[in-house]
Parts: sequence; C-alpha cells; structure tokens
Amino acid sequence: MAVRSLKEVSGNSQVMKVRNKILVRNLIRTESPISRNKIAKITGLSPSTVTGIVRELMDEGIVWEVGSDASTGGRKPVNLAIKSEAAGVVGMRLQQGYVVVGIMDLNNEVRAQRRLAIDTSRPEKVVRLISNSLPELSLEANIPLDRCLRAGLASPGLINIETGILERSVNLGWQNVPIRYMLEQALGMPVYLENVSNAAVLAHQLYGQGIGHSNMIYLTLSVGISAGVIMNGEIFGGKGGYACEVGHMAVSTADGFVCNCGNKGCLEGLCGLKNILKLMTSYSSRFKGATVPASLEEMVIEVENGNPLVAAVLEEIGAWLGIAIVNLVHLFHPDVVILGGELTLFYERLAKSMHQVLVQRMLPEFRSRTQIVVSEMLDPGLIGAGAIALQHVLNKETILEQVP
Repeated sequence: MAVRSLKEVSGNSQVMKVRNKILVRNLIRTESPISRNKIAKITGLSPSTVTGIVRELMDEGIVWEVGSDASTGGRKPVNLAIKSEAAGVVGMRLQQGYVVVGIMDLNNEVRAQRRLAIDTSRPEKVVRLISNSLPELSLEANIPLDRCLRAGLASPGLINIETGILERSVNLGWQNVPIRYMLEQALGMPVYLENVSNAAVLAHQLYGQGIGHSNMIYLTLSVGISAGVIMNGEIFGGKGGYACEVGHMAVSTADGFVCNCGNKGCLEGLCGLKNILKLMTSYSSRFKGATVPASLEEMVIEVENGNPLVAAVLEEIGAWLGIAIVNLVHLFHPDVVILGGELTLFYERLAKSMHQVLVQRMLPEFRSRTQIVVSEMLDPGLIGAGAIALQHVLNKETILEQVP
C-alpha cells in the first residue's frame, strides 16, 4: 500500500504532530493487524514517534493490541488494531415512502439498521422518525449515542451541500427544505449531505466494484433515476453539485407519461418504477388475459410466471436504459458503469435489449474499455452516507477524549 511519507521535518511541529497522528491512526484502521515496526517502515516516522502516537491512541481507547507475529529474532512484534466499536456514525438514506437509518462503527461496518416506512412528503416527520429510532439502534449496535459523532444523509434531489438545503426533490415532494439544520437540531451532531447516487458511487469506490478505478458511474434505477460520477478519483458535481441528474435527460420527443418534474420524454418518465407500472397498464390491451402488476413485488411474481406483458415492457425499458448508458459512456468514458436499485432485480430481462443498443450505438473504442456490472452492495447509498460522516470523524486529531 502506497502511503505518503510524513517524516519529521522542521517547521510547524504542532501541525506535523497532528498530521502524523492521523496518518498512523488511519493506517492502523485500514491495515490492521499491524505492528509498530511496520508502521514506522511504511510512514517513514521514527520508531519512538510511532510508539508515542500509539500510546496516545491507546489512552484514548481507540487502538488496542491484538496479539503478535512470529519472531524473526528478538521480541515478537505486537500487532495493533482499531477498536472499531469505540465510536460510530449515523448513516441515513431517504427514498420515496421510507427512510433507512443505520449506525456504523469506525470501520464503516453497519452494526444496526432499520428501514422505516413513512410519508416522506413531510420533512419534519421524517426527522422525528430518524431521531426516535436512534436509541434502539444504539443499543443494538453497542455504540452509545454520545459516541455517535457525525451523521451522513443520502437523498434524491438537488442538494446544496454548502447551505445544507435540499432545494428540490420531485420524488420526495420537497422544495427548499433546510434538512441539515433540522437534522442537526434533532440529532445533536454535525450532519453532512450528499445526493444518493453520489453517495453510492463513493461507496463502490471505497468498498465495492469501483476499487482501483478512478473513473466510474453508478446508475440508480428505482422510482427515480440518477447517476453518481467519479472522474479522476473525485465525485463530479458540476456547478452547485447538481450534475448528473440523468433521470431528467431528454431521451424522447414523443408524447409519453409526464415525469414528476413536469416534462415529457425524460428518462425517468419512461423508466422510473412508477411509470413502468403505468406503461404495463397502457399496454395491457395488447396482451389480453395477462395480469397487470400494480407493484414491484407483483412484477417479480409475474416475471417468474412468464407474463408476456411484463416481458414486453421490460424489453422496451432495457432499450431505453441502453440509450442512457451509451450517452453516459460517450460523455464520461468511465472504466465501469455500475447499475443499482430495485430495477436490477429484472436485469436478466432488461439485459438483452440493453446490450443490443450498446452494440449498435456505442463506439467500439468505448465499448471495449467499459465494463457494465450490477451492484453487489445491498445498500450503497447508506454505506456512502456513513463513509462521508466517517471521513469527517477520521480527519480530527482526537476522536474521543481519553477513556479511563
């Protein structure tokens, strides 16, 4: 693992001390179990400096000793690890009709989580529900609430990260909601916001199929459709952080269902889950006797039953999604496009028409260099929200006050 050396140099000694401490702590977190000697070799810090930093981290209750390696002569090197349950963060993901709340430890492992159904059109009710869920989650996670230090929220819509205002979410029905302030008042901790697809692509970059890639796209296929893009290792947000609202990219000039944004011809208006269900109703006269599903769960059953109406609609949706992927790949030329969300339950039914479009319309130089995969994460938006909160915890000099 390449780690930037932070050898002791002349200059601001206090700044260097803080940077060295953060470096050592994060190295222990990512590379544990690891010995003091190995830390010194990787970082370039002197053994005495490493020993002093480790002693300080152990006094804080953040690091502990976890056994030893075989001796190569002399004393066996004692290994160190982060005490992951010493503190935690709160992760939250909003979706139309429900919110997922979780408590993660210092390794961003989910220790407890709940999916809570609610009328998400009422922001104050959502905030109250989240706040009320935390005591029980804290007990289950075995991380006291006063040691949950930061929170991250992943939400659909146009989020102003600087002001903490969710300026517009057509699927939640929110406009100019000061959601960061509301959550901070209710939870009593700093809260960080991110678009749900941006949070999901970050989660894949850190922990999933995006590891090792500097350019990638995560495409959310659900009630809403959006994309999170990482370019040159960084989330691409454009001006104001609103970039990549691909659900409202115009892909058709023909009349069709009205998208939640009020326009026609949007990708989301064609391929969002609710409009897929409407499309099945409108096509039902072509398939007399076929059951028309009214929900995602019924769609799953009808696919298993070989319903020809569902098969025909999913084939059409696959082609539209193929067009969207072609456009995104030609714009950003990513290493990998990761598909996530409820519609990936039907990937086998979508794939044939989708890949036909990719072969027909994507330039071969792009097609040969870009992977299209289905996400293997259960809830990347939640994981990404936790990762954003955890990043702010780990950038502090001291995570906790000294533990007696």
